[in-house]
Amino acid sequence: MGRHTNFGQLVAHDVMNGIDHANIAPELTVENWESKAIIRGGNYVWVLKGTHKDEQGEEITGYYVRVYASTPTHHLQKDYPKVETALTYANALAEEEGEYPEEWGSTSFITMYPGLGTGPLTIEIPNKKAE
Repeated sequence: MGRHTNFGQLVAHDVMNGIDHANIAPELTVENWESKAIIRGGNYVWVLKGTHKDEQGEEITGYYVRVYASTPTHHLQKDYPKVETALTYANALAEEEGEYPEEWGSTSFITMYPGLGTGPLTIEIPNKKAE
């Protein structure tokens, strides 16, 4: 059976909000991981805290290392029960930062139904980073 993990509100440094170099730190620490991301090997890396319930209804907290890049990176994403382990893994993904990704804002989508007999039309509008 699947499980639902609650990550709470979207954090400012989540890639769904775009990429802002002000949200990037040299490394993730216990003090900054909730507000910063890092670059490792040119990949944008951040850690999320999530909770889910086990079969007995007990709440379990986990720490989820997420990676964004222009190529598939799902194999780099890992889940850990302790924040220190997640931070160690995230910081060790590559020895050097690499090239920073271009800054950009979140993407907006507009969906409309143009008329009878036609399906929905969705337009993607990339937004620039807010100044």
